[in-house]
Amino acid sequence: MRLSVILPVYNRMLLIRHSIQSLLDQTFTDFEIIAVDDYSDDSTWEVLNELQKLDARIKPFRLKRHAGITEAIKTAHEQAQGDICVKQDSDDLSLPNRLEVISAMFEKYPAMDFFYHSLYQTYTEDNDILRRSFLKALPIEREKILKEQYIPGAYAYKKNAVLEIPYRKLHCSEDWMLILDFYLRGKNIGFTDEGLYEYILRPDSNSIVSTPLQYKEDEDSMKKILSDEYNIQDFTYGQGKI
Repeated sequence: MRLSVILPVYNRMLLIRHSIQSLLDQTFTDFEIIAVDDYSDDSTWEVLNELQKLDARIKPFRLKRHAGITEAIKTAHEQAQGDICVKQDSDDLSLPNRLEVISAMFEKYPAMDFFYHSLYQTYTEDNDILRRSFLKALPIEREKILKEQYIPGAYAYKKNAVLEIPYRKLHCSEDWMLILDFYLRGKNIGFTDEGLYEYILRPDSNSIVSTPLQYKEDEDSMKKILSDEYNIQDFTYGQGKI
């Protein structure tokens, strides 16, 4: 079972090496890295091409204009060759056994469509760790997931299952919407409370620098999707950030 790591990137020339290295250091080796540059205006694209020369599993692509994270993810899905897609943010780290655990879980439970796991949340500034906490993966509860994103944004899913879901144009709530889409479509979802991911929050992290207008646009978009496609009227946008 081959894995495709979905890695959207924007202006991460100083951090992308560490993120990709955490993938190259995995105990599991049968994977590709689909790194999609969202038309960065720094040297991110040059760094990706430099890294690709060192390891053929790294496959960089570049959007023709800055179109946002969901467009980069959509492009990654179109290019992915694996059966299972694994989401990684460009400034985060996968712990060494992450892909091995994910592959084993999908092998053990072949009917599973979506899998998520616990993570470590680290707050940093100027490369100094301010604090670190453990975010435990919990079962999905309908009333709770419709009010906040409490499910860690560290997950993997079958490629053929995600391609059934319409494209969602969002600024910073793509993890939450994807979890809702899988859950509300009755897909088979599994999880483990093992921490396999380092979610790093910096002053320039997407969830921090997103504007009130972007949050409001995401809220309106998600409310419309949930109302039109799932007949759900009791959604509350809680700006979950994990």
